[in-house]
Amino acid sequence: LKLNSNEMVISLTGFMGCGKSRVGYELSKKLGLRFVDLDRAIVLRSGKSIEELFENGEPYFRAVELDTLRAVLSRSTGDSIVLALGGGTVTIPEALDLILSSTTSFYLKSSFERISANLAQSAVRRPLFDADAASLLASRGPLYEKAAFTIETDDKTPQMIAAEIAALLER
Repeated sequence: LKLNSNEMVISLTGFMGCGKSRVGYELSKKLGLRFVDLDRAIVLRSGKSIEELFENGEPYFRAVELDTLRAVLSRSTGDSIVLALGGGTVTIPEALDLILSSTTSFYLKSSFERISANLAQSAVRRPLFDADAASLLASRGPLYEKAAFTIETDDKTPQMIAAEIAALLER
């Protein structure tokens, strides 16, 4: 898989609160690549918070998310980046196709207990994290599992997870 001078988009997927942004940042530092957080890119492009975009309904938000993903991928042509996806990005069929065909994807697989603990410490409000979050995680699992690699994240620091991904990329 060798990370070389060719362009490579390394994407991180998984449920909200699994550490995609923190791991992505650590991985980008470790590999010397630009880091893009898709949620942050959405906010910068739209001028609205994720929560404000969700006020127009999830389908509206997903359309903005897909549009932003396309823009990020087209802007990264010729350049390698680490991309932290949103927890629901894979639920958009066209986005999932793009992720699987034009990125090297890693599923950061966390237990629901770990996710709940991470979110309890986070200042970020998650519009979709509620009483149905466990069933939402279960329904998205098969989509996350389509990633090229699955990394178990429980009991690992973001630095440990980034090192594990870097080692896989260097094979």
